[in-house]
Amino acid sequence: MSQESIRTYGGWRERRGFGVAGLDGRGTAGAIGAAVAVLVVGMFSTTGLLVLTPALALVGAAKWARWRGEPLADAAARHVAFRRARRRGWSAHRAGLGRPPGAEWTLPGSLASTALLTALDESARPWAVVWDRRSGCLTGTWLVAPTSTWLVDPEQAETWVSAWHAWLAGLGYAPAVRHVAVTVETTPASPTALAGALHPRLDAAAPTAARQLIEDLLEQAPAAAASVQTRVSVTIDPSRSHVPLGDLNEQVAEFSRMLTGLSNALGGCGLTVLRRAGVADTIGWVRSAFDPAASDAVAAGGPDDAGWADARPIASDEAWDHYRSDSGHSISYGWDEAPRQAVPADVLTRLIAPGRWRKRVTLVLTPTPAVVAARELDLQAQAAVFRSQLKAKSGRDETARDLADRERARQAAAEEARGAGLVTVQAYATVTVLDSGDLPAAVADLEHRAEQSRIRLRRLYGSQAAGFATGLSVGVTPELLRGRR
Repeated sequence: MSQESIRTYGGWRERRGFGVAGLDGRGTAGAIGAAVAVLVVGMFSTTGLLVLTPALALVGAAKWARWRGEPLADAAARHVAFRRARRRGWSAHRAGLGRPPGAEWTLPGSLASTALLTALDESARPWAVVWDRRSGCLTGTWLVAPTSTWLVDPEQAETWVSAWHAWLAGLGYAPAVRHVAVTVETTPASPTALAGALHPRLDAAAPTAARQLIEDLLEQAPAAAASVQTRVSVTIDPSRSHVPLGDLNEQVAEFSRMLTGLSNALGGCGLTVLRRAGVADTIGWVRSAFDPAASDAVAAGGPDDAGWADARPIASDEAWDHYRSDSGHSISYGWDEAPRQAVPADVLTRLIAPGRWRKRVTLVLTPTPAVVAARELDLQAQAAVFRSQLKAKSGRDETARDLADRERARQAAAEEARGAGLVTVQAYATVTVLDSGDLPAAVADLEHRAEQSRIRLRRLYGSQAAGFATGLSVGVTPELLRGRR
C-alpha cells in the first residue's frame, strides 16, 4: 500500500483559555489584578509600593517560570502538599497494626472510599459494581477482546474508528456518564504457564501419538509469553441523571440498563464484549496489581466468599517518584502532549504491546454534554483568535504552533456543528517490576515506546498513588480526586 493511501487521524488540542504570556485565564486575571494593585498602592504610599512590587514580582515569576513543563508555583505547591501528607502518614498503608477499627480492611489512599457490590443484570447474571461512597459514582467494567488492525483491511479499521467516534459522541447525550476508561494490561507469563494451562486439559484416554505431539509442541514453544487483558469501564454519577433516581439499588438497576445499551454499540468498534466483570475478576486484577508476585495464585482462584478487603495490599508506600506495594515497585506517567501530526489508527500499538515487565496503559475519556460542547468550542476558537490579534497588535509574529492551534480550534468548532462530540482525553501508563533494580530499564523501555507512539509522557511526581489507581478500572481518576483531603 502506498503511503498516500494510509488513513491518518489528528486534531487533538490542549484546552486553552484567554490567557497570555503562557498563563491560563486565571493567571492572566491575577496578573492584571496585581498590576492594578501596584498602581493603586503607588498612588498613596511609596513605602507600600517598594514592599508590594518585589513580592508580586516573585509570585509572578513563580507562575511564569516552568519546571519540567509546568509552572514553578504549581510544582512547589504540590511538593509542599506531598511533604505534608508524608509527615501525617497519609502516603503509607499498613493492614492492621494499630489502625482504627475497620480501617485495616480498607484499600489504601484514594481507594479507601470504594466498596465492591454484587448486582444482577437483566438476565440474572451477577456482575460487580464499584461504588465510591464519597462521590456517589458507580463503575462497571466489561472484559473485551479487541481485534488487531493488522489482521483486517484498512477500510475495516476506518469503519471501526468511525464507529468508536460515534459511540463516544453519543455519550454527550448521556449526562450521567462521568467518564469511560479503556485499559490494556500486559503481563509477562511464566515459561510454565502454557504447560500449566494445557496439561490439565489432556485426556488420559487420548492416543499416545496425540499426547506426544502436544508435548513436542510445548517443548518447542517460545519460552517468552504474555497475558493481555483489555477492559472498558464506565463511571456514572447518578446525581447527573435526567431521571431522578432513588436509593442505591435503583441507581444500580438503571446503571445496568445503561450498560446493556452501550455494550450493544461497542460491537461495531472492533471489540467483542466477552462479559461484564464479576467480583472475582475485579478482586483478581486489583490484587495482582498490588502484589504481582501473587498473580499466579490469584489466577488459580480464591475463596468463593472473597470480599473487597481481599484485594488490598498488606503494605504500600508512596514516594515522590515511585510507588511500592507488597512485591511490586511501580512508576506511573501521565499524558503530557498529544501527537502534533496526524497518525495512523495503530499509533499506540508499540506502547500497549507486551514487554518484559507488567504494564498498564489507560485512556480516560470524559465526554462533554452536547448542550455544553458548542459553547465550549466557540470559546476556545474565540480565545485562539484573541491571542492572535493580541500578538499582531504588540508587533509580534504568530508562531507556527500558534497558527496550527488556531486552525485546530476552528476545525473542532466546525466539526461539532456537523454533529461531532467533544471528549477530553487523558492517558496514564504504569510499569511494575518485582525488583527495584529493574526500574531504570523498565522506565527507559516505557518512555521509548511512548516516543514511538508519538506521545510525550510525564512522570507523575507527587501523584504516583493516584496514577497507579487510575489503571485499576475502579472509577478512580486524578480529576475525580482533585480537592479531596
